Amino acid sequence: MALIVEDGTGKDDAESYAAIAEIDAYWANRAHRTESATWTAASTANKESVAREATQYIDGVYGSRFRGHRSGQGQTLEWPRIEAEDAQGYPLPDLPKQLKDAVAELAVRALSAVLDVDQVRGGRVKRNKVDGAVEQEFFEDAPSGTEYKIVIGILGPILSSGRWAWA
Repeated sequence: MALIVEDGTGKDDAESYAAIAEIDAYWANRAHRTESATWTAASTANKESVAREATQYIDGVYGSRFRGHRSGQGQTLEWPRIEAEDAQGYPLPDLPKQLKDAVAELAVRALSAVLDVDQVRGGRVKRNKVDGAVEQEFFEDAPSGTEYKIVIGILGPILSSGRWAWA
């Protein structure tokens, strides 16, 4: 099935913030990175699949932190938004470039791994001990999941102020 891309109007069936051609261009402009070759080698069907997964991940993890409010109840994705302004008070566009770039970064990672792996406990390690048996202890407030620092950096300007990177 063809990928349905949000165009800034608040589609009720949108699946991705970025079209495959946009993600292709993103990685073509970063040919020095190994991820570029990984993306180029993928089939169109796989690219569309991971673009959907990346968008879903972005909305699930960062959706509550986006500036402004969803434009309407009928839209599938978190963007477009109303009353969304950057830190200097300038209105954000209906579909910020940061969303497309973040989809590109996550989509290539989703080609080789699940973006959000189920974990018993992850995050801040309190202690690692090896005395015949390996022991690992995490702090009580340790978040589980993978941290994609480049994505946090890309999305930073469209997220509400505060600390979004996990320590």
